[in-house]
Amino acid sequence: MFDKSIHAKDLPFTILAVLAVIAVMKLASPVLVPLTVAFFIMLILMPIVDKTADASNRLISIVRLQMGKEEVSEKSTLVALFSVLFVLVVFVLILMGAYFIVRGQIHIITTQSENISERIIAPLQEWLASSDLLGASGDRMAENLNTALNSLWELLPGAAGPIISGFLTFFLILFLATFLLLGSSRFTQNMEKTLPKKRFLQLMKIVRSVLLNTRRFIVTRLITSIITGVSVGSFLLIWLTPSQAMLWGFISFVLNMVPIYGSILAGSMAVLWTLSVSGLAAWPVTPGILAINLLVSNGLEPKLLDFRIPIGPVNILMGVIFWGWLWGGWGVLMAVPIMIGIKVMLIEIRGRDIITVLMET
Repeated sequence: MFDKSIHAKDLPFTILAVLAVIAVMKLASPVLVPLTVAFFIMLILMPIVDKTADASNRLISIVRLQMGKEEVSEKSTLVALFSVLFVLVVFVLILMGAYFIVRGQIHIITTQSENISERIIAPLQEWLASSDLLGASGDRMAENLNTALNSLWELLPGAAGPIISGFLTFFLILFLATFLLLGSSRFTQNMEKTLPKKRFLQLMKIVRSVLLNTRRFIVTRLITSIITGVSVGSFLLIWLTPSQAMLWGFISFVLNMVPIYGSILAGSMAVLWTLSVSGLAAWPVTPGILAINLLVSNGLEPKLLDFRIPIGPVNILMGVIFWGWLWGGWGVLMAVPIMIGIKVMLIEIRGRDIITVLMET
């Protein structure tokens, strides 16, 4: 059993230990970030790799039977390696395609900055400056809006950076993911031989629970992102051409995988682009996209898919900020899966206590 108690006299040392761990994680981010990303890639791709290996073995068995040879009864090392490399190649092609599409669309939007300012921002500034409703604060709000817009144009070119943050890091992640996919089963076998049976069973229960809940979050997020992308693309057909609407639907699908950050970024870009093309007459696009995101995340996700993120909205926001500060763009991408894993691990080790309850706020 694990010791669940933390005495009051140990609290200062516990706080110092946590701060020391955070400092080490910050300093060691060049190593820890690729390793953590590779772990989540392994988590997502492992079921696909297993199915690919099973299909490859069946195909090899059929060919061997046709040639009059014995059927293959176990997965060979060569088949396992082929399955891992095949799935990783497909994954890389999808990721690269998503990256260049999102980056290209962001570039298109930044080139339309004058058009967006003329059709959207200028009329809004004039209304704010002349509005009797806001009084003397109208001019100040118009100036703040202009400052915020200039900051947005500076930030947008690098907004797609977290997807691929440098080719060296990207290939390091793929290298680590390959070895994690190939060595996960062997690691389990070695742990079973090394640890006492009781401790091994406890450890495997924690690991399975963490992997199951984290994978469930990722898969659920993938399904809801597909629905969001299709809905946004169909909705934008009212004002945009089919090619533009399809592109924005795909961008919404990709960026919606990132809680809070992704949906805000995708929605803001789609609204700005639609208003720049159709003018303020397309104002319903703002509440429309907002409604789509709210219905999917608050209605479809918990009701139809029977899944609710086990982390409260306040903690999600704080977690995205903290992990973004700690590990940059990759931290933003991995914040919620990491927090889900931490909460599940705490429940398995300590049971439901004040810490896990606070994580639900």
